[in-house]
Amino acid sequence: MEVRFEVPDWLSACNYSEIYRTDDEKMGVALDLARISLEHGAGGPFGAAIFDESGRVISVGVNLVLLNNSSLLHGEIVAIALAQKKAGSWNLRELGDLCLATSAFPCSMCYGAILWSGLSQVMYGAERGDIEKLTGFREGILPERWREELNVNGIEIRGPVCRERAKDVLRGYKERGGVIYNP
Repeated sequence: MEVRFEVPDWLSACNYSEIYRTDDEKMGVALDLARISLEHGAGGPFGAAIFDESGRVISVGVNLVLLNNSSLLHGEIVAIALAQKKAGSWNLRELGDLCLATSAFPCSMCYGAILWSGLSQVMYGAERGDIEKLTGFREGILPERWREELNVNGIEIRGPVCRERAKDVLRGYKERGGVIYNP
């Protein structure tokens, strides 16, 4: 038995060949991906991108839960999986210090994946409360000392970055009647 997931052609066609130096520029990529995903109805309104130290995009991800019928395929997980495939390793530290930009604060599942991935930095757009209030998604629980746990594992977290723009994407999902698949 084998488990695979489909990456839609429209995601593969996204071209992010520039160098993204600032947090706002990197978050702009994640928010662009979230908007594109929203337009295609692949899953929740979430996008993520992984950048190397120079600001080049290593991988991108969007929420593919509905498209693939898998609750595992959040934007962060897709971006991490594609970066690990590209690296040929489960440990992304082998590619250097990588930064994950995600359009919204990671849920409890994505938080766990981030801890094990080898990422060095994470930045997020919308806050957890924004996600729950604006969409109805429940984000799960985090350990009481979640930030310290990331730091112990060599992962810096910062945010919110471009919060209002991130909240606009979440509002768009709600306005379109997007599926809330974890009621």
